[in-house]
Amino acid sequence: MKAIITVLGWVPGLGTALKLYYIGGRAKEALSKVKVEDPDKLKSETAGEYLKDIADDVYEENIAPEVSSLGLPDFLATKAKEKAMDVIVDGLKKKYLRS
Repeated sequence: MKAIITVLGWVPGLGTALKLYYIGGRAKEALSKVKVEDPDKLKSETAGEYLKDIADDVYEENIAPEVSSLGLPDFLATKAKEKAMDVIVDGLKKKYLRS
């Protein structure tokens, strides 16, 4: 995917869509590496905030360097972060908070 972005990343519209798709994929990959260190916090009322904190850490460690290397404008980098965080939090909820 990175090679496709390198070749087509400059194309208006298409390049941006490819970059955002790539970031979403990176978020899913990062999700597979996440381990919850304190499962008791998932049973408390602050479980949502705890998952957001985990997602923020995962984003900063794994995805933020990729976003900065893609050279997205600030507003798109912000949107990419929001989408990646949503993917990670939703994945954690499905994995740990099965209802």
